[in-house]
Amino acid sequence: MRDEILKTLPAPERETVLKLANEFELRDDDPAWLFAALAGNWKSWMERETTDAAQAHESAVQHIRAQHKTTIEQLQSATAAASSAAKLELAKAAKTAAEDVADAAAKSADTAIRELAKSGAQQIGSSTF
Repeated sequence: MRDEILKTLPAPERETVLKLANEFELRDDDPAWLFAALAGNWKSWMERETTDAAQAHESAVQHIRAQHKTTIEQLQSATAAASSAAKLELAKAAKTAAEDVADAAAKSADTAIRELAKSGAQQIGSSTF
C-alpha cells in the first residue's frame, strides 16, 4: 500500500508524507497511508490553487496597470492635442486682432490726413497775399 500511494504523490509531498510516516511509525500495510495520501494530495491541491489564485491576481493587476497606462497615455495625447488647438486658436485670434488694429490705425491715419489736408486747404484758401 505504501509504495502505491507514494507513486501518486508529487515529489515534495512524497517527502513530507514519508517524514510523517516515520514520525508516526506507520507500517507499509497500515491503512493510515490512505490518510497520508489524502493529506499529501490535499497539500498539493492547495498549493496549486494558491499558485493559480496568485497568478490570476497578478494577471488582473497587470491588466489594470495596462488599462491605467493606456488611460494616462490617452489623456496625455488629448491634452497635447487640446494645447496645440488652443495655441492655433490664440495665434489666429492674435492675427485677427493685429489686423483689426492695423485697419483701425490706417483708417484713423487716413481720416487724420484728410482732415489736415482739408484744414490746410481751407487755410490756404482764406489767406490773402
